[in-house]
Amino acid sequence: MFGGDLLAVAVHVMMLVSQVRGDCRQTGVCSCETDEGVIDLSPLALDGDAMFKDITNPNVYAWKFSYNPCMPYTFGKCSNVAACEYSNDGFGFYSLGTQDSATFSTEASELHLTYSATDQGLLRTTQVTLVCDHSQEKSIEMKPVQSSLFEFTLTSRYCCPQPISAGLSGGSVVLIVLVAMLLVYIVGGVVFQVGVRKASGKEIIPNYTWWSSLPALIKDGMKFTVSCGRWPYSKV
Repeated sequence: MFGGDLLAVAVHVMMLVSQVRGDCRQTGVCSCETDEGVIDLSPLALDGDAMFKDITNPNVYAWKFSYNPCMPYTFGKCSNVAACEYSNDGFGFYSLGTQDSATFSTEASELHLTYSATDQGLLRTTQVTLVCDHSQEKSIEMKPVQSSLFEFTLTSRYCCPQPISAGLSGGSVVLIVLVAMLLVYIVGGVVFQVGVRKASGKEIIPNYTWWSSLPALIKDGMKFTVSCGRWPYSKV
């Protein structure tokens, strides 16, 4: 690497998100949940290819870098990687981390996503910096190389916590189903009474006789309950 002078390469993908407070609980290889919402990088991922290619470094001219969040890709001798370093002449390739090694960690307001891989007997890790910017779709650049540390800055609206949408509870689903069934019963019953039985007036109500007697049945049931089953209810 760099003419064989460097024995280990570390690229640490480090994501700085100003809105993040507290831990970001990992929910996937490229997503985590904060108190403010979910950070999900999947919209930035390509399937089988790198979203970010030919990333250059101001003080490393013979090498380029590529990175793809969430999904592995293969490029040259970099097989199923999350990040790759490759020489301009097309002969040198180094894996800088795999998707299944991705871990989230937080320090103060900084969110870190770390990858690692062992390539040609050397353990390498990957470090980048994510900046939350609601007006930016995606932008990535490298900082000058310092020793074996390679720092990237990824700016995107997908680095910002997104509010968690509240789903329907089980009780809400049951209530919706019951209301729908009641509407079908009423509408279908009225159509049947008018169209088939030629009913009119209050008789168009399905099972009108039963519904009209329901208040009295409820009243008797309440009296029965209050009297603990004793008869007649009026003597309770």
